[in-house]
Amino acid sequence: MRKVLQTGFPRQQEPSLLLVERSAESTASACLSTISKMSQANDMMDEFRAGVTAALRSWSALRTAVEAGWGGNDSQAKAEELRTNILEHMDGSRFPPARLTIDDLQDNLAVYMDEEFSVVLDDSSEVQLADCLWRMYEGCSKGDPTLARQVEKSAQKVAQ
Repeated sequence: MRKVLQTGFPRQQEPSLLLVERSAESTASACLSTISKMSQANDMMDEFRAGVTAALRSWSALRTAVEAGWGGNDSQAKAEELRTNILEHMDGSRFPPARLTIDDLQDNLAVYMDEEFSVVLDDSSEVQLADCLWRMYEGCSKGDPTLARQVEKSAQKVAQ
């Protein structure tokens, strides 16, 4: 018969088991951190999307073209398509956005208005709008939705 000697000292965990536990804790912590960052990024993109919607609804050239039906029966759909195109390029994956510069954005706004609504912008409003969208995107990409919120608030006043 075998006798077990009890010393009263707690049994130490084996080193490999301890490493596995620490590794699991580190992995869980890293996952939670990543989820938190992703949640914050999603929140910022929600703010940016709301700001884009507000800016486009406030843009007098687009608003007038839609209200007057200059884009035909689907003028509202064309305005939504413009919004979708902007959000596809400025999707939150990086700043500055891939394959898009502020000059491209300005040009794209002017060309879209010309091609879809037969509106030639001679007031440089596409430059102002592109600058606003660019700065909103930059701010939201860096975790600062202040401009997007201001644009949204300003748009609400215009709508009243």
